[in-house]
Amino acid sequence: MCWHHEENNKDGVLRHPADSEAWKKFDSRYPEFAGDPRNVRLGLASDGFNPFGTMQTVHSTWPEKELFYEVLQNAKFPDGYASNISRCVRKRKLSGLKTHDCHVIMKELLPLALRRSVDKRVSSILIELCTFFRVLCSKELKVEELNLLEEKIPETLSTMEKLFLPGFFTVMIHLVIHLATEAKHAGTIHYRWMYPIERYLGTLKSYVRNRACPEGSIVEAYIANECMAFCSRYLEGGDSRSYYSRKWSDEIEHETNKEESLFPTVGESYGIVDVFELDDKTWLQAHRHVLFNCESEVVENYKKEHIAEIKRAHRKRRLTQHQIDRVHFDTFHEWFKEQVKELEATSNILNDVKVLAQGPSYIAKRFSAFDVNNGYRFRTKQSEKFNVTQNSGVMVVSKTESYASTSDNALKSANITYYGRLNDIVELNYYEKFKIILFKCDWVDVTKGRGIKEDDLGFTLVNFTHLTDFGDRQRHEPFIFAEQAQQVIFVQDPQDHEWFVPRLIKP
Repeated sequence: MCWHHEENNKDGVLRHPADSEAWKKFDSRYPEFAGDPRNVRLGLASDGFNPFGTMQTVHSTWPEKELFYEVLQNAKFPDGYASNISRCVRKRKLSGLKTHDCHVIMKELLPLALRRSVDKRVSSILIELCTFFRVLCSKELKVEELNLLEEKIPETLSTMEKLFLPGFFTVMIHLVIHLATEAKHAGTIHYRWMYPIERYLGTLKSYVRNRACPEGSIVEAYIANECMAFCSRYLEGGDSRSYYSRKWSDEIEHETNKEESLFPTVGESYGIVDVFELDDKTWLQAHRHVLFNCESEVVENYKKEHIAEIKRAHRKRRLTQHQIDRVHFDTFHEWFKEQVKELEATSNILNDVKVLAQGPSYIAKRFSAFDVNNGYRFRTKQSEKFNVTQNSGVMVVSKTESYASTSDNALKSANITYYGRLNDIVELNYYEKFKIILFKCDWVDVTKGRGIKEDDLGFTLVNFTHLTDFGDRQRHEPFIFAEQAQQVIFVQDPQDHEWFVPRLIKP
């Protein structure tokens, strides 16, 4: 209850209602109320409450476009992000869409369907409107972004007035102009919209067992659920029915591990656990990724020392920087192990560094699904083959260094976005000192024109028939840390089925 007062970052980014102008104005007007951070701003809503399920809403508002329906039928979203929208497409008609489904369609799917289905002038301006809502509904908003939205949306609506009939522009359309300003005053949208409340009202509706006394049924079930959640906080082991109690205890454990270990706990696996033995190639690929991506000043110093030693050893040949980097990448893990072993007898070396230099055990664990602490849930592509959800899409932004040729000494570095599908979830065990979760992915070749391209409207498309670093060679890098991964969905292009449009999903 005190988070907004004690731990909220006051850096100008709107993350919480406490960052909004309305909250600050209320605090200045009522300083006695604001003096106690435990005082709660209370919001009530009862819209959409339907305990018996007797109300029915049928929507059929979209034009019958073949490309649009194909996009809807092929689209899959992560668990809990949206309902199964494909079930609402029946005989080229839409029915049974919920309000949140329409919201997701407008943000994620409508722009993709408009890419090729209508005139470019119409599609570009509608995509611009969809992008406005996509940015506005982010969980974090910067004031600079809101200022840009305020400036841009009048131009967008003015262009729409030139293309669409006057009857389209009801008062609801004109209210869009004020949404960015409202977000600046009241804070981020997701704290104020109705979707979580409507979803919880559905939960309360499911508590009804006696239609003669619906209120009593809801109260009894709610109290029973609260009692079980309270008791589960004091019970160890077993299968707790309270997700929040499990999450609460995990957060405490994660904070403890973060202080004690070089590699803190980043999430929790679920589903079937498979114990297996790593082959030499996979072991080396995984261990290399850990060494070259761990955030440790001690390891960085060892890397610099190894590069200096390579230069001294090849002083006569004068290797290019590209050749030095290749030798460093190929031999650092062995040199690091021998160096730590030699210094162990004469110097005080951190225990974490000793274990890291030794390398992981060949006995590892494999999971089919993993919940990352940042809110993402990932699942391997094999485990979701028959699911109506998609949790295997991965995106990572990596600082990549490259050379124009093997003889080139001019190192060029840039942030490159890689797209892939999660193929395996592996837990490396560094002899019980720390355990590291790695994602092994099928990565798309980022060479433009082969595995990735951009259309004339600015959408990125990827092709999974052109892969890179898929792990058949020792120098390949198919692994990433679980916490590095961002989740995307891949929506198939309705006209060219080999290409997919990635859409970033916020946790």
